[in-house]
This record gives sequence, C-alpha cells and structure tokens, in this order.
Amino acid sequence: MPCWWTSPAGRSTAPPPCPRATASLLASADRLALDCLELVIEAINASPVKKAAPLRRANLNLEKPRAFWRLIHERRWISAQQLLCVAQK
Repeated sequence: MPCWWTSPAGRSTAPPPCPRATASLLASADRLALDCLELVIEAINASPVKKAAPLRRANLNLEKPRAFWRLIHERRWISAQQLLCVAQK
C-alpha cells in the first residue's frame, strides 16, 4: 500500500477512507506543524534565557499530531501500515 503522507508541511495528498471526518484533524496537524516551525525559529532567535518557553510549546505542538494520528488509527480510519508510514515521515 503506498504511503499517502507525502508533503513536508504535513498535508496528505490522498486522504484516508473517511475524508470528511478526518479533514479537520488533518487541518489541525498542518496548523500545528507550521506553529511548531514558528516556535523553533522564535527559540533560535531568542536569548538563552528565553529559549525554554518556545521549545516547550513546540514540543507540545509535536505531541498533538501524534495524538491525532493515534486517534485516526484507533478509529480504523487508516491502517496500521499507513500509521507506520506517517510515523516514518
């Protein structure tokens, strides 16, 4: 089965079998990925004392899509193979 998770911004090119139900989760994952990138850039440009806060928020933003993908898999909207493909990207 081909991996449908292809774009670096976190957007899928071919949604899972239930696209209507997962569209908001995919949009949230995209938004969180971009927010995370913004926070990492903020941390890079911050003074050493102020780096911790944006990095903690970035870490939280990385955990949220993981939870979304686990939820999508648990509801059987994607197969275990598709989840593995997402995890490897």
